[in-house]
Amino acid sequence: MWLFCKKNNVKFIGNYRRFAIEKEIQSDSDTKSIILFQIHDALFGSRSHWESINQQLFARDKKLLVCTDSFVDMANFSNITFLTHPALVGLKHFHVDPDCYNGLSQNHSPGKLFNCFIHRADATRQSWFYFLYNAKLLDRGYVSFLLYNHENKNQPEIELFDQLHSLHGMNQLPHFEDAYQNLRSQVPYRNFKENLALWDKICDSKYSLVLDTYATNDNDASCYFSEKVARALMLPSLDLLFVEKNIPRHFESWGIVTNTSTLNLDHLSWQQRQTRLLEVLVQDSWEYNFTSLLEIARHNHSVLKNYYYNTIDNFCTEVFDIATSRHN
Repeated sequence: MWLFCKKNNVKFIGNYRRFAIEKEIQSDSDTKSIILFQIHDALFGSRSHWESINQQLFARDKKLLVCTDSFVDMANFSNITFLTHPALVGLKHFHVDPDCYNGLSQNHSPGKLFNCFIHRADATRQSWFYFLYNAKLLDRGYVSFLLYNHENKNQPEIELFDQLHSLHGMNQLPHFEDAYQNLRSQVPYRNFKENLALWDKICDSKYSLVLDTYATNDNDASCYFSEKVARALMLPSLDLLFVEKNIPRHFESWGIVTNTSTLNLDHLSWQQRQTRLLEVLVQDSWEYNFTSLLEIARHNHSVLKNYYYNTIDNFCTEVFDIATSRHN
């Protein structure tokens, strides 16, 4: 793609960097078409942000094509086209090898109530850790809270744990303060043996509680589901998906199957969704049917795989056609 762009006087930006886009818009180069290739992370920005970018593009007589694996809830602007391509969404099928569950018997019964793997630290995820402790659920699941800090990898985990607790007011809530005092000596937390694989824990769990990175972004103009959500969708457990609002609606339109109950929670605020998902886990209120869950897992894997293999050969052609025709 980079070589195509070079030959056709198209600027290629390989990941989202606002200032890189704005710098290119304001440059004096004769390049009139820009391609932004944004995958493996959310497409940031509100509608007003993209409106601002569009105004800058319009003023400089330039066009922007955004290729993404995020679901975009915005119409194209006069000088911006958003392309959520099936091949990019389908890349997520690589996160599960369906052979991993072929050896499970039809009467398979999970040994744990749930799994919840928390890698990166933030205040909402820490509140989930407290909720699981207060509900006496930690010992009933495969749980990790590793306190990875993307911004400062050298910060001690316990320091980050303390910081999030105090800066976000959790020290003012008695039930969180009690959890904090009892868990502080146990973080980073993992109550299972690490074997560099998680599929076996997921298959041995009735529920998969998945805390996606951008779940609290209720008003974003796009939404993104990560590899951890894709992995849960392609493995046989009951998915408790703490994801961005509108993701379940997009799943349905793309043929990806999830629980009807997840769709029914989609209109709620993230705080309400968190409460309702926790209630499901505490009450253990959903029926488990391994045969049905295995069928759904295989279906979702097939859907994502087909999106990739059925469209990847045409992906570059489609992108190039847009870049050279509508964007010149």
